[in-house]
Amino acid sequence: MQSKKAAIELSMTTIIIVVLGITLLILGLTFVRGIFTKIGGISDTTFDEAEDLLKGLEQVDEFLTITPGDVEIKQREDKPVKVIIANFEQKVIKVKAVSSTKGDKDLSCLFIDDDVKGKPESKEYPIESGKQKKLVLVAKDLNGDLRRTGCNVVIQGAPQGEDNADTLLVQIVS
Repeated sequence: MQSKKAAIELSMTTIIIVVLGITLLILGLTFVRGIFTKIGGISDTTFDEAEDLLKGLEQVDEFLTITPGDVEIKQREDKPVKVIIANFEQKVIKVKAVSSTKGDKDLSCLFIDDDVKGKPESKEYPIESGKQKKLVLVAKDLNGDLRRTGCNVVIQGAPQGEDNADTLLVQIVS
């Protein structure tokens, strides 16, 4: 009789150990998956920031360059882009950047620079021959619908013959 009781106790103990083992395995795998998900998000963000920094190192061969030229913005959020003005003339030029939103009342495109804090036009800058001026343009969704829209940027004071306008394409996503 004692051997049957011992056999039942052994099988019950085995079942309990197996159940606890499976439970701990599931919890451990969930924990590891959560860590890898967070690491993936952090690395994506880091690579995006590095890509943005590296984009500023490229050679600009146009009078007006917007980089990146196409952005995705979540509803009610904003994103900065670079507006680079290059002087290829033999003399100093004075320029001012002006933005407009193509009639989209739910999109705001404002310049952020030393004296101008969030206005549709920058202050006037003198740019020496062969130099560049980098400005920050912030595109912000003002609680509009999902859509594809854009910000026009026009440079006043551009030398004759230079293309003084460009468009930042904006995709509003949820």
